[in-house]
This record gives sequence, structure tokens and C-alpha cells, in this order.
Amino acid sequence: MKRIASIISIALSASMYAHAQQAERAVTAFGLDMYRQTATGKNMVFSPISISPTMAMVALGAKGQTLQQMAQTMHFQPDNMQLFKQMGQLQQHLAQQQHVEVRIANRTWMDQTHRPIFRYRRKLKRNFGAIAHTLDFREQPDEARRVINRAIADDTRGHIENLLPKGSIGSSTQLVLTNAIYFKGKWELPIDPQNTKMRDFFPSDGSTMQCPTMFVNEAFGIYHGDGYDALQMDYQGKGMSLLIMLPHEHTKLADLESKLSPELYQATIDGLSTSEKVKVYLPKFKISTSVALKPTLCSMGMPIAFSSGADLSGITGDRELHIANVYHEALIEVSEEGTTAAAATAAVMVRKTAVVRDKIFRANRPFIFILKDNPSGTILFMGKVEHPC
Repeated sequence: MKRIASIISIALSASMYAHAQQAERAVTAFGLDMYRQTATGKNMVFSPISISPTMAMVALGAKGQTLQQMAQTMHFQPDNMQLFKQMGQLQQHLAQQQHVEVRIANRTWMDQTHRPIFRYRRKLKRNFGAIAHTLDFREQPDEARRVINRAIADDTRGHIENLLPKGSIGSSTQLVLTNAIYFKGKWELPIDPQNTKMRDFFPSDGSTMQCPTMFVNEAFGIYHGDGYDALQMDYQGKGMSLLIMLPHEHTKLADLESKLSPELYQATIDGLSTSEKVKVYLPKFKISTSVALKPTLCSMGMPIAFSSGADLSGITGDRELHIANVYHEALIEVSEEGTTAAAATAAVMVRKTAVVRDKIFRANRPFIFILKDNPSGTILFMGKVEHPC
């Protein structure tokens, strides 16, 4: 019986992954779009697998042109309601890793006097396993904000403590949808801290700085692309990895950024070798980013959802809601032990009446990093390093 149960479990897992592939493609495409939209000459990190499900939970209640714009921006299929179920299945797949720790939590925060219609709440529960909470936004908005922030802090093991800033929740707030993700993984191939030394790093501005740089000489997946090299460093169990995309020595990072696309990303993954021994020099880095995403998402193609013209009637039964803002915070720390990363996203909705040719990979210049799930290719975290120290 145990063997039969195990076979059934494996079959269900494989089926879940197959269904999640469309959602994975949507998350990846949106993540690459957002990187191009937000990349500047500074360090940054964000989590597509946190932002996409949050916006998908909003899209569950969107209709008409509001839904069309959200679908186009987020790479959803507006006529395929199964995509939302697949998004939840993708989250389940990611959270079932055995050798790394991945925690994902979706929550619904409703005003106690104006709750979403039952059909919408049921969809959130069925598709995303969203935990429902009721708060007094009207009389105690700042206390409600603190309650949400405490839950996010708990879901991210204390790494994201103040996602919602003061003033983000008001008496007109009706609904807040949140997603939180926490990742912790150790390298499959250990890195000796004694090999970490101060080495030169050359930012895009032409300066030079000395940064603690790790060194390891092992067999890693490596790919030589047009104007860049890529290196994959696996975490224990090899279910997830860190992908580094490093422009060639006399190529600007901006040139690589301009070419980023789902096709380039997939070609890089497909082209990775699996048995080359490489001398890797990688700076230790710790990056955090906190941002309100309304300007970004509007410029990417979905302004109606943030306006008085929004149609989110699938949430409350009327057209009185619109998104006030979407708050996102992410952090990542890469060291000799491995990687710790966390992110959280909150969509706040209010009433409209309110407002290497020699086998050396030396990352001594700005580079892109992608923390991804290997079976699905899903991007959990993505960003770039301009100044690692």
C-alpha cells in the first residue's frame, strides 16, 4: 500500500507540474519585462513569484478592459480561468522542495463591514489557498496595517518587517491581498570561507572597489552566449539554483539587459553544460529593495486598474473598488553557506471615492542574478549587482 501511495503521490506531483507550466511561463515573462522596466545603475532585487500571484488574486475579480490590461501586462490569458488554478499549483510545487526551505503564504485581509462576495472568496481559497482575515480598516487603519506587517514578518521569518508604510492603509481601505515567500538553501558544492578574499570589482561607472569575493573550483553548469557567459550554481538537492549572467569583459551590462527575453533565458538554461570544472570568483552580496509598484505597473500597461475606471466588480459585486497601490519588498543574501531570500507583495484596494574561454568565471563587474526552480524554470528572485559592497 505504501508503494501504491508513493506512486500516486509522484503521479500527482508530475501532473501538478505539467499544469503549472503555463503559469511558470507567465511569471517568467513578467519578471523579465519588469527587470527591463525597472533596471537602473543601482543594485536591485525583486520576486516575480511574489508579485504575479498577488496580481492574479486581484485579476480573479477583474472584468472587461481592466482584466484585458492586467492579463496583457502580467502575461495571463484572460479567457483561461484555469491559469489562476495553475498559479496556485505552481506555488505548491515550489513549496514542496525537500532539500531547501521554501515558504509561501497568500492572505486576504477584508474590512469587517464590506466583505468581498462569497464567490470571489471561494476562488481565492480554491486557487491560492488564501488565508482569510477580517480587520477594522475604517476605525483602526493603522492598527490594521501593523497586524498585516506582523503576519508578513512571520511568513518571511522576520526578514520583511514593514512592507506597508505609514499612510498606506486608510479608513477607505476595503481589501488587502498579500503574498510572502521565504527561501533558504545551502550550496550543493560547499564553498570554503578561507578562500574568500578581498578582490577587485569594477562597477559600470568605471570605478574600482575591493569586495569580499568567494572562490571555488568545481564542476558547474556553464554557457557561453552572445556577449555574455552564464553560470549555474545548484542548491542542495539540485532542485533549485542560482543563475549568474555575466557580460563579457568589454561588454556593458546594459547591452545584455536590452536583449533579455523569455527566449534568451530559455536558450541559456538549455545550453548549460553539466560537467565542466570552472574556477568561480563570486562576490558575496546582500541586497534589499522596497518599492511602490503603481507607477511601474501603470507604465507596463495596466493603468485602468489603478483608476476610477477600474472594473473589479468580481470582488464586491459593484465597480466601487480600484487598486490604490501595490507594495513590494525583497531581499537576498549570497554567502559561502548558500542563499537566503525573502519577498512580500501587498495589493491595497480602496473605494473609488478615496484616493570564459579558459574556464574562468570571474564576476568582477556588474551582473544579473536569477534564483530559479529547475524543473519548471520559474524565477523566484531576480536582480542585478552593481555595487556588491
